[in-house]
Amino acid sequence: MAFVLIGSNGNAQNITKEEARVYAAKVLINFKNTLQPEFANSKNFDEFFKNATGPYKATNVPTQGKALLQVTYNYMKAGTSDIEIVKNYSGKEVAAAYKFLQDNPGTLESQVFGFKQSASSTEGGYPCKWWQVRCHLVQVVGETAADAILAALIILLL
Repeated sequence: MAFVLIGSNGNAQNITKEEARVYAAKVLINFKNTLQPEFANSKNFDEFFKNATGPYKATNVPTQGKALLQVTYNYMKAGTSDIEIVKNYSGKEVAAAYKFLQDNPGTLESQVFGFKQSASSTEGGYPCKWWQVRCHLVQVVGETAADAILAALIILLL
């Protein structure tokens, strides 16, 4: 069984691959829920992508961002329930988006989706904007645990 030891405020605990996957599924659900208006006005993935990223003049969208939008769209199109997402989502696209941020220090969350730095003047804050992938994790696990769980997602799910 794969697990990662994470620490928060001096309290260390193990997180299993299954727990990491469930955290990623909950992040995806939060992310998906913020994209409902863009989905409602879309007939296909290309329209959904344009509705979501178009207002921000996205360019050179990393594959990680496009993959996260694609899996989100697929779940919405299929009408997949949140319970089914928690049961079945692999977590790979969420983990890959976090890895992109980890591998590109100084990158804003919005750049996972190809936004120019100036296009997203408000990083952080609640409610999360759809493109604020770390913010969605914070909403699921809290600020204190977010960075440790983010690292575990990358290690265990990719």
